[in-house]
Parts: sequence; C-alpha cells; structure tokens
Amino acid sequence: MPAKRRFAGIPRRDIGWAIKKSALYQEVPKPQHLHEVSVVRFAAACRRCADWLPVRIALRGANAANERTLAFDVMKRTRQRWLTVARMDSKQHFSVWLLVPEPQRATVVAAMKAAADTHGLATSEPHITLLGDAGAGTEAEMTAKLAALAGIGAVPCIFAKSGAVTAGIGADGTVPWNQSAVAVPAPTPELSRAHRTARQAFRGESVEAVTLEGWAPPIRQPHLSLAYGNPPELVATLDTPPDYVADTAAVFSCTPPTLAGVPNWREVARTSLVAKGTSL
Repeated sequence: MPAKRRFAGIPRRDIGWAIKKSALYQEVPKPQHLHEVSVVRFAAACRRCADWLPVRIALRGANAANERTLAFDVMKRTRQRWLTVARMDSKQHFSVWLLVPEPQRATVVAAMKAAADTHGLATSEPHITLLGDAGAGTEAEMTAKLAALAGIGAVPCIFAKSGAVTAGIGADGTVPWNQSAVAVPAPTPELSRAHRTARQAFRGESVEAVTLEGWAPPIRQPHLSLAYGNPPELVATLDTPPDYVADTAAVFSCTPPTLAGVPNWREVARTSLVAKGTSL
C-alpha cells in the first residue's frame, strides 16, 4: 500500500513515528517460538525457474532484519536438504544376489523370522551374495549389467549337513554384523562361474583378475546370511538350509549398507539364470 494512503490523515511530522510503531518494526521479546512462525511461498521463486522454492519467514512482531536473516537461513537449509537427497540418489549401494527358489525359500524365511522375532533382528530376502558391492551407477545401469547373467545356467547350492552355519571372524577377532550367522554352501563350478561373471559385468574386472576368488572378507566364501547382528549364541541354534538350485539372480539396493539400513533394502531387478527352453 502506498505510504500516502497508509498514513492518510496523519500529520507529516508524525509519519516517522507511525512507521517506527508499525507492527513490522516494533520490538518483540525474545526468544521467538516456533508456534509464532508462519511459512509462505515466495511468488518470485516461480519466476526464477528454481528446482527448489525459497520461503519467507514472517514472525509476528519481528523486525525486518530478523525476517531477512531467518528467510535466508531457511532458504539455505531447504536447498541443502535437496542437495543431500540428490547425493543419496547418486550414491546408492548395490549388491548382486542369488535368490532362493520356492519351496526352499519358505523354509529359510521361516527360520530367519523365528530368529529375528526372538532376538529383535532385522531380516532381508534370503540370498547368497555374489557381489556385496556392485560398484557405482544408476538403477538403470545396474539392470543393464545384470543381463550378463541371464541364461548362464542354474547354480546348485549344497550345504553340509552339519557345521554349515558359522560366523565370519575378522583379523581383530570381531564378528561383522553381516556375517554373524551364515550358511556356507559347497564351492561348485557353477557358483564360481556366476561369481566371476558378476565381477566382470559389474566391476569390469579382467579375465585374469577373476581367476582369483574374490568373496567378501572375513569369511571369504559364498554364504547365505540367516541373521544380521545376532548374539553369538544364536549360531548354534540355527539349522542348515535345505539344498536347492538357484535359478534367479537379482540386483538389490542395499542403501544404506548398514545394520540399521537392512529394513530398507529393496529389489531393483532380477533375471533368470536358465536359458529359455531349458529345464532344471
């Protein structure tokens, strides 16, 4: 509103006094409380074609300096949140798994759930890890790389009748949360072939490099995790998984790759290891 209209009828000598006493400039006791803050969108942001909207903070009774400072602070924090989300999207952690087929999957899932319910643990889809870290890339790129495993042949997964469930122990004597209760299958040629193919496709390793075994430490063997972050005494109570023939490989987003992140892990894509027209 123009100043002349807003202060119509006020003597010129008193206009300065009226401005100072207006609601926008009057002194306000500190601290300001969150319930006194209202957030409105800045219309000018639409004209800037920005991918995030700056906001204006209007504090009841706050002076103009406080308003500008708070608005800038919120704009900066809003932009930072968007950048954080963008970095998270570009830094997903991908893994390549061999999935357990039915009906054996139902047996393994039941055992995992029983252990998880007893000890308050998180669970994931049962699998043998071909690659714990599939390298950087987008979900579309990971899906394209997964095609290299299509039709390479089913993988027999055979477990010893006793002693197959164990835990990985590091050089410092500690047990990593992701190898705290694992079942180790027999090292078959088909399993080694799937592992080598995944390393070439996702990591770009040379033929010479993949001749050396590259399973994740400290156990350095293929394994099926039956629990994550469990107490040591749980291992002795777990049964050996049934033998099965894996016919599906999948890429999972294991983001973040931490014990707390396990409930957030999700499937990105899967492919059949069995060529069309081939029976198991």
